[in-house]
Amino acid sequence: MRAMSMKAKYLEPDSKITGYMPLPNCLIKSGLNSTTLLVYGMLLGRATLSQKNEWVDEQGKVYIRYAIEQLAKDAGKSISTIKSCLKELDEEGLIVRKRVGYNTANLIYVLLPEECMIAENLPVSKLKNQTTGQNSGLWKDRKPATNNYSNTFNKTNNRTGNRIKNYTYVEGESF
Repeated sequence: MRAMSMKAKYLEPDSKITGYMPLPNCLIKSGLNSTTLLVYGMLLGRATLSQKNEWVDEQGKVYIRYAIEQLAKDAGKSISTIKSCLKELDEEGLIVRKRVGYNTANLIYVLLPEECMIAENLPVSKLKNQTTGQNSGLWKDRKPATNNYSNTFNKTNNRTGNRIKNYTYVEGESF
């Protein structure tokens, strides 16, 4: 049973989405478990904030500080679960942890898999369309789908040779 029920509303063209975490699509089928993906998304979200705030080391690499206890609290997971997720991310080469001192949160460098990176040689105009969700104009002449679509199913059964009865169905109906 769920602890709370969320109020939800439909996404509209002018809806502003806040408080989301980035998770590269290429990691969905990576074999990482869902909790590890959640932790990676949280770390990457923090890293984008560090990027905006110019938290970079002497080599120009963006880093984050995220105490394990706070990460566990934010994710709603145990400390041991978070530690195993961080270990898995470390072993997969998706994070690098740098110890900085006793009783201080380690520096964490969040790495992006190369297949998730945007190709640097794409024209800027294409990148704008991909990242902003703007219509590229390919479908401008396309007619919108209707909700009253119907079709007649009329087929011969290949195994028996018998004619299958005509059946009319509408969009959204399942067999």
